[in-house]
Amino acid sequence: MINPNDPPKAFLLNEILTSSMNAGLQTRNPDYPVYKKGLIDSKSKECMVVEIRKILLSYGESFENIGEKDHIEKIRCMAQHLTKKYGDILHNNTFRIGISQKIINLFLKYLWCLGWIKEPFHCPYDSIIKGKLINGDGPIQLADWTKMNSMDEYGEYVKRAKERAKASGYSIPAWELHVWNNRNSDNSKNSIGKDCQDNHE
Repeated sequence: MINPNDPPKAFLLNEILTSSMNAGLQTRNPDYPVYKKGLIDSKSKECMVVEIRKILLSYGESFENIGEKDHIEKIRCMAQHLTKKYGDILHNNTFRIGISQKIINLFLKYLWCLGWIKEPFHCPYDSIIKGKLINGDGPIQLADWTKMNSMDEYGEYVKRAKERAKASGYSIPAWELHVWNNRNSDNSKNSIGKDCQDNHE
């Protein structure tokens, strides 16, 4: 349960909101930034961030009564609303679906992991999850999450994730959590982990 009047929970909630928004708004794709290049209108950016926080909080509080179709619609509606209201500061005048899903799905993932909400329907789709979804499947195509700008493209991610999760005996959120937690376990090039191990021996 989300209770911003409880100081420890309020602290965690603020950190979750900040982390979720940063993950979506600070993309690493220079060709598909969130904001227009050279933007100096910091006031509009601040207003948009405040609005996203309000949207996330409202959604988190009502999530227990939400179905999967409602969730998909929430992703679309947030992108559409922010595009209409803040398009003049956004790259290509658009708040893309990929950014919307990343922020919303990551926010729900945090809340779920803390036991504050029921299990979400989907997961945050990013380059790591994309790699797992297309691994070994030949010419399967999925849009880069930073470029994704249609619900059809988002639907392809959901479809593939459901297939992967079902084959592994998981729900989508549980499958993604397993993938994320083990993303470096087979990476022999993980120099940080190797250096720590070598120094410990």
